[in-house]
Amino acid sequence: MSKILLRAAGVHGVLVLFVAAIYTNSAQPPTIEQTFPLQITIESTFETDISSIGQQQHDQAATAGMELPYFAVFHGEINGEDHWVLGCRKESALRESLPCTNLPVGEYRGRWIHDHSLLQVVGGSPENPIMRFLAVSDNPKSPPSDNDPLLHDAVFDFPVRFPDGKSLKDYPVLVHVYGGSSLDLPVGSLPAHTKCTAQNWSAYQTSVKCTDYPAVEIRRGYVTLNISVGYVPFASLHCEAKWRSHCSMLDPGLYYARADKTKFILLTHNQQGKPQEVGFAVETAREKVQSPVK
Repeated sequence: MSKILLRAAGVHGVLVLFVAAIYTNSAQPPTIEQTFPLQITIESTFETDISSIGQQQHDQAATAGMELPYFAVFHGEINGEDHWVLGCRKESALRESLPCTNLPVGEYRGRWIHDHSLLQVVGGSPENPIMRFLAVSDNPKSPPSDNDPLLHDAVFDFPVRFPDGKSLKDYPVLVHVYGGSSLDLPVGSLPAHTKCTAQNWSAYQTSVKCTDYPAVEIRRGYVTLNISVGYVPFASLHCEAKWRSHCSMLDPGLYYARADKTKFILLTHNQQGKPQEVGFAVETAREKVQSPVK
């Protein structure tokens, strides 16, 4: 039995194998050219100047769990075509799952993820592997044609557990959560009160015990997530945590989702790995692009 380098990226409990881990002489693993059929050439890069971002901004973003004000843009070719611009935004530093840092100029392998607006790129050496998930947008100077063969190539989807009776086709959208914040908002309080209990020991003796209870404050949660979806580079989702609701903070990463009127329903998993859906209302995208919900 031989072993090949194993690299895995966690996508909410799902392990994505870059290369087959273990094989025997009679069962050869797929080559990286088969697993990642696209040839990616990175010719130039641009990233925000971290030194221009104040330490206070870093601290505030990290404390809130929001994404840091950082992004990187890469110019190059996919299978020799220069019709696209690639980029990524940094996730919350508290719970980063998909790295976004500068990408050295050079040759990489890649594959489409879920649709043709997200590209997974791998490269480097066994000692220093490189992996990025890059958003793909049209190059305004040389956009691709509608019949470009690359836009009809097969796409890869991560294996996940779905609720009973549902499958991948029920979640046509792939949402990338960059980070989020959660607030507890006071909405009122129960008044102070006294509770007494009486116990009769005999016809002539009764014991009465009273306990004073202070006012109890009632709170509710409010969650905001920063996301990208498809060709919308930045938007926000929010939900309010009410009694027994599923509204909760979500770690950065990729989530399958479906649109439901003015909401996004994201597929998540609880601590036992059971699939569940969490609904979020869609905020207007900050960069004045069209809302992902029709």
